[in-house]
Amino acid sequence: MSINPDAAEWPTHVEELSRKVNEQLARRVNAHNRGIITDRELYLLVSLLWDVSAGLIFESDSRTLETIHAALRVQLGKKK
Repeated sequence: MSINPDAAEWPTHVEELSRKVNEQLARRVNAHNRGIITDRELYLLVSLLWDVSAGLIFESDSRTLETIHAALRVQLGKKK
């Protein structure tokens, strides 16, 4: 059995999922910055991204989601 040399250059599942999570995070943060979605909506979206990807993406990307989530939680707490 021979292995296709191009297959060695394909991204791993972790790389691909991390890329997609980061892509979606960037889209949502951009929408938030433009006023299209609220702090609460971004908080819920970041929570969802973390819930579906924790343990499946690079740890650094999970930490980024956790940091944004914590900052939004503080921000939402100030609004109450």
